[in-house]
Amino acid sequence: MKITNSETNNLEKDLVILSPYEGFESQLSEILNEMNLYPTVIEGYNINDYLISKLNNLFTEYSYPEVIISRGGVASHISKIFKNTVIIRMEPDYFDIINAVNSAKIYGDNIGIIMHSKTIELITDKVDIIKNILNLHKLKIYAFETIDDIHNQVICGKSDGMDAMVGGGIAALESGTSNKMPVVFVKSSKTSVIEAIKQALSIIKVRKKERKQLESLKLIVNYISEGVMAINGDKVVLINSTLEDILGIKNVQVFNKKIVDINNTIADFLNKEGKDKEIIKIDKSNFLIEKSNLNESGFAEKILRFHNVEKIQEQEQKIRSKLNAKGFVAKYNFDDIIGKSNAIKNVINSARIYASTDASILISGNSGTGKELLAQSIHNESNRKNGPFVPINCGAIPENLLESEFFGYEEGAFSGAKKNGKKGLFELAHTGTIFLDEINSLPISLQSKLLRVIQEKEFNRIGSDSIISVDVRIIAATNQDMNKLTRNNKFRTDLYYRLNILNLNLPTLSDRKGDIEILSIHFLNYYSKKYKVNIPYLEKHELDILTNYNWPGNVRELENTIHRFVLLYGKENNNNNLIYNCLENTTDVMENNVVEDKKESKEIIKIHRDTLEVMEREIILSYLNECKWNKQIVADKLGICRSTLWRKLKESK
Repeated sequence: MKITNSETNNLEKDLVILSPYEGFESQLSEILNEMNLYPTVIEGYNINDYLISKLNNLFTEYSYPEVIISRGGVASHISKIFKNTVIIRMEPDYFDIINAVNSAKIYGDNIGIIMHSKTIELITDKVDIIKNILNLHKLKIYAFETIDDIHNQVICGKSDGMDAMVGGGIAALESGTSNKMPVVFVKSSKTSVIEAIKQALSIIKVRKKERKQLESLKLIVNYISEGVMAINGDKVVLINSTLEDILGIKNVQVFNKKIVDINNTIADFLNKEGKDKEIIKIDKSNFLIEKSNLNESGFAEKILRFHNVEKIQEQEQKIRSKLNAKGFVAKYNFDDIIGKSNAIKNVINSARIYASTDASILISGNSGTGKELLAQSIHNESNRKNGPFVPINCGAIPENLLESEFFGYEEGAFSGAKKNGKKGLFELAHTGTIFLDEINSLPISLQSKLLRVIQEKEFNRIGSDSIISVDVRIIAATNQDMNKLTRNNKFRTDLYYRLNILNLNLPTLSDRKGDIEILSIHFLNYYSKKYKVNIPYLEKHELDILTNYNWPGNVRELENTIHRFVLLYGKENNNNNLIYNCLENTTDVMENNVVEDKKESKEIIKIHRDTLEVMEREIILSYLNECKWNKQIVADKLGICRSTLWRKLKESK
């Protein structure tokens, strides 16, 4: 058999043959010359310090040989030491064993054959045939795994009454001498040596091909900024340069090693069933480790990716900064929704549950009730919180511009279109949330296109045939009765039900009067700090006015009122009447507690029956409202001095 030069390049470091007995080298040399091969040949009769040192030097110099050919107990021993190298057993063939057994007949008719457990099948089914051919009384096989097993099996054969033992190499010969048991050495025939070498060459070729693939793959994965580890079974196949730096170890040092021998934390993560990602600590740094299965790959079963948590946070911050610059970041959370009434608490509880889904939500509520605040809170508690939050007021954009705002356009799509075209808001909201405020104002002509985006999750820019796929969560808001709009054919029924999968109804401020005081104090503190005005608290009569006002503009109107109050505080002659003057519709003041009967004379005051102190206070408040909180005029009408009026107001707080 002739081998081409291309197949034998570097064979000296790829193939090592351990000579199993004295005189084997000359036989091997003849075979190698015929095959035109030049591997490294080392005397390997016994396991000793010289042999291990010699092999270790080879491993240091060449990284490691691809294949070592050996036999007997030596092969078993080195396979445990050099785990990254393939060990091929150059065991005698069937005819070699028959010849050795025949030679052993000079000692008697009871013969034991010592064979490695992996090669027993070579003659297991032929034992009776050999026994009959050679006219033996007994022929028994003794299996071994280690050198110690060989010694034990020689003793065992003697105990079984064997006349001689065949095989087991030098170790069996030594044991036979010390135990006075005849042992016949089995030499490897030329055929068995050639077969072992052919097998080695085949393995080297395959491993070289795999190594080239690994090197090519490594070149690719080295461009990946995250750490990458490829795994087959429980062993590492490849790590990229980033992971080399993270672990402080080179790829050649971990190749084909068990993960548990490299890093216990990574091994523990791999052993967790049903867990595909986890944050682990490696050398004081936190890494998000992700696991992916490669079912179709023969090269590796799993891929692990290591993301530096600090870098992820930095990247997220950069992304959020860019989005923030465009106004596409949700600023508010559920903690920013002020209120303790059951009405608002129930809405928040439902919204938190809905946040965990991707279903569309329709928020209903009058103007100023905080629909966008609630939508932002839902986004920031959802799995999309790191994505954009894109709000659009459907009622604030002219109908002829809405489609281009929604879906964008290509260059030249219409006169006035930007040179490079423009991304639409749906495209900008990809992986995030789009908030469609005043959805009730959406023109019928655009409703069908919106329905298609919701159903198909794709759309075309104006002037383009290319389809753009998007992954967005839709939260819509309305300040009108959508059922009435659908009945009057002003809103598509199919679109309404697509948007109204989940729904939330925000209460008016009149329906949560218990929250007026806490909201007022919140806005007072906010604007006092903003304008550096010292207003420590609201007077009780001021809170009474706010509580009893109807608030048609809801929370937004309350905020505007307090905003004006803070700006004007101390700048008007009479601060006592300031909160009243800051209201937008004073005819609604005190309509629940102190009511003038419009059908009766203005001189008649209707008050609730209560204690004298409370009824007196209601009378005073009635006069104060009538006189726009001019205390001197009220004192004159009541026939008391201004100080007495002031004292009565303070005592009734």
